[in-house]
Amino acid sequence: MLHSAYLFDVEQFRDQVSRYLVQIDNGIYEPLYRKYQEVLRLTAPEEWILHDQGNLLEDFPLTDHFDHFELGYLLLVYLSTFLKKCPSLGQDYGILFSTLRKLGWDSDHVWLLLRGIPVSSILKPESNDWDFFLHEDDPYWKYVVPTQSWQRGWLPVDMAIQLKHDLLLVRDSIYGVDESFIRENCQNPFDDTPLKPKLDRAFEIELNALSEAEREKLALYLVIS
Repeated sequence: MLHSAYLFDVEQFRDQVSRYLVQIDNGIYEPLYRKYQEVLRLTAPEEWILHDQGNLLEDFPLTDHFDHFELGYLLLVYLSTFLKKCPSLGQDYGILFSTLRKLGWDSDHVWLLLRGIPVSSILKPESNDWDFFLHEDDPYWKYVVPTQSWQRGWLPVDMAIQLKHDLLLVRDSIYGVDESFIRENCQNPFDDTPLKPKLDRAFEIELNALSEAEREKLALYLVIS
């Protein structure tokens, strides 16, 4: 699985998506569908920013009724227009996860770093729904996620800044661990390539992503797929 990060202009998205949410809740789908069609016209499928997440940018006809999967997809395509590429961990997120856990971070702390908080907290904050997992009868606003993703969420700027501070506190410990320490706690014991360079690289990539979010004053959109 791969960990991907994107800079996310969440304030613009939150402000502009609100009218579409009101329309959807009133059974009016055409305005969002027209916006989705606009993205299709301007974006080659293979160049779509979420193409690497197993999603295809595909066309389907306007109808009087979209199910919750389809509405989630339309909103995901719209959300993608507020994303920019950012340094990403790729396959090495697991090494960073297991090492931070061994260095004293609890599971929730590490998952906040790698996954953030649910996207539904942007769309329907009043729901107070913090379940990351999808269920067949979930409403459309839970399905605004890459369909092939295992974990996904977003990280507000203030959380990104705090997590950068937290990472800097363990920087010396990260650089100080040796190969045997990492291999003992690695989630993939069958990886026989040197792990120390992967851990150091993952740590620097994560710091760079958080620093970009702080510098650009943008949130992060996070996907493991």
